Amino acid sequence: SVIGSINLKGALIDDISFKKHKQKVEDGKNIVFLNPSNTENGFYIETGWTSIGNKIKVPTKESEWTVKGNNILTENSPVILEWNNKEGVIFEKTISIDENYMFEISQSVINGSSENIQLYPYGNLTRNGQPDTIGFYILHEGVVGMHDGELIETNYGDIEDLSREEVTREIQQNGWIGFTDKYWMSTLIPRAGQTFKMDQRYYPSSDNFEVWMRLPPIKVNKNERASVKTNLFVGAKEVNTIKLYQSSLDIENFVDSVDWGWFFYLTKPIFFLLDWFNSYTHNMGWSIILLTLFIKTLLFPLSYKSFVSMSR
Repeated sequence: SVIGSINLKGALIDDISFKKHKQKVEDGKNIVFLNPSNTENGFYIETGWTSIGNKIKVPTKESEWTVKGNNILTENSPVILEWNNKEGVIFEKTISIDENYMFEISQSVINGSSENIQLYPYGNLTRNGQPDTIGFYILHEGVVGMHDGELIETNYGDIEDLSREEVTREIQQNGWIGFTDKYWMSTLIPRAGQTFKMDQRYYPSSDNFEVWMRLPPIKVNKNERASVKTNLFVGAKEVNTIKLYQSSLDIENFVDSVDWGWFFYLTKPIFFLLDWFNSYTHNMGWSIILLTLFIKTLLFPLSYKSFVSMSR
């Protein structure tokens, strides 16, 4: 479903296009979603480690990673990246993807130094400037996330006005955070039950919008290895695909990344019913007719009483 590349400078995922979705019917060009950081529409994903309280050298956005073995990422073949800090510590990153839009990123630290170390795994989504949006008040575009069952939606304009205390959240059980457009979404997803912190930021000096997650510190004793796995969704907001991830990966309320609007208690069930009819008819026209008949039948007792009343 996607085509792109991984930048070995910083091990950034910064080049993703959607093969099944086109910019225009007539020219057939793929929708381009992620772009390198040095472009006008830069939009990229960074994962790594931070070293707090010690002087361990960790990889940055400027670090050059190397590929170990296979260099083509498919649903059947992950890629492994490696960076050596030249001080006895090796960082590995194994990146996998399924047939749709879900990445799995396994980050490992191999401590060959003479000391025990402690590091924080993190993930960042960075966007250069505010993207073009529909600008329709009934549709949310901006930051979307889940905080232990609470849906988070922040418009780009509101992010600029938030203080640090208002945007840093501590997740106890389940959560995820990312950017949503009308049709597309990018989301950082820790494992179910994982505690972590998440944040949303705007940096006026660089005009960058950013969301990040930081997991609890991991202690790596000397001559030992430690790993952490997270997921990354980069794709189209296809409801059935998102529902599949919600159940298979236990992602809490992931389907609510789709903006169902103010009347979600009506739009949500109507959508799923319409989609269910379409799965049998494979024709949206007939599905709408069947949906209309279903609703008419459901409301017939009320309609009948209304007709009787008017007759009288």
